[in-house]
Amino acid sequence: MSRGQPTDPLLLNYLDRVIDVLATSGSTAIEERAIIPLSESLADLRAAIRFYDHSYMSVWIRASVSRSILLLQRYSFHYMTPDGSTLFRYDNSDYHPDIPNPPHHNQDRRKRNSHRLSTTQRQADTG
Repeated sequence: MSRGQPTDPLLLNYLDRVIDVLATSGSTAIEERAIIPLSESLADLRAAIRFYDHSYMSVWIRASVSRSILLLQRYSFHYMTPDGSTLFRYDNSDYHPDIPNPPHHNQDRRKRNSHRLSTTQRQADTG
C-alpha cells in the first residue's frame, strides 16, 4: 500500500470532526494527535487524551472512503489509569478467539470480563 496524502473530502472531514470532538469533550487535554495518510482514501487517526484525574485514553481509528461511503475499518479506545493499568478497551480486533462473535467487543478489567458489542450498541455509539 503506498502512502500518500488523503484527498477525499469525506475522509478528511470525518477525521477533523473526531479531533474536534476529542478536543472539546471537557476536562481533557489532547497530548498527541496525528492523521496518518495511508492512501488517497485511507487514513489512521491516533490520539492520546489525558483526563482531569490523570487517567489516559489512547485512540486509534482507521477509516476509508469507497464509492462516497465512509467506512470505519478498525478502531481501538484504550482507557488506562494514571500508572498505565488498563481499565477498559473497546475495539474490533479479531485476535480474541475466546470471545463469541468477534470482532466488536470490549475488555473491562474492572469487571474481569469481555463481551461482544451488540449491533444495537454499535449503532447507538455511531448514530
